[in-house]
Amino acid sequence: LVVRDERYLQEVTSKQKGYWGYHDYRNSRIEDYRKGALQLAELGYTVFRMGKHVKGKFSVLHPNIIDYANSSYRNDFLDLWLMAHCKLCISTCTGLDHVALCFGRPIAFINFLPLGDACSWHPTVNVPKKLFWLTDGRLLSFSEYVRFSLNNLEDYARHGIGIEDLSEDEIVSCMLEAEQRFRG
Repeated sequence: LVVRDERYLQEVTSKQKGYWGYHDYRNSRIEDYRKGALQLAELGYTVFRMGKHVKGKFSVLHPNIIDYANSSYRNDFLDLWLMAHCKLCISTCTGLDHVALCFGRPIAFINFLPLGDACSWHPTVNVPKKLFWLTDGRLLSFSEYVRFSLNNLEDYARHGIGIEDLSEDEIVSCMLEAEQRFRG
């Protein structure tokens, strides 16, 4: 479980000049994945919350859910090993998930943007964040998602597009669909 938040860029770019908040819209709340992690754990999976620098703890009381990102066992080599050997990577499209991609592991990209980051050539489930027109609240069509696959929060605002995270229940549905699809 690789959920992008602002902590990584704050840590890594603190020594680099520049403004990095222009793509904060790509962040998600780890809490929104709790219910889905529990469902997978109940199915017998061990769920590892991944990440090198993460915001907050992933506090879920289940023996099959490990907040590895905040564990004293976390290290770069084990990060790579876990991603290369996972049964399913669930990610918000961050970078670490590309290790799973390179090793042919199935991936569920859930609650991510921009749509242009989706992988159509690999075994994936792709469910982006919701984009809607600020004028009337109507969700963008697929062709509009493709047309407005933007990399800057200000560009979405300039085009009159709002961004909404998937709900916790929608995330659970996506996680379970991916698990069922890749289990066969």
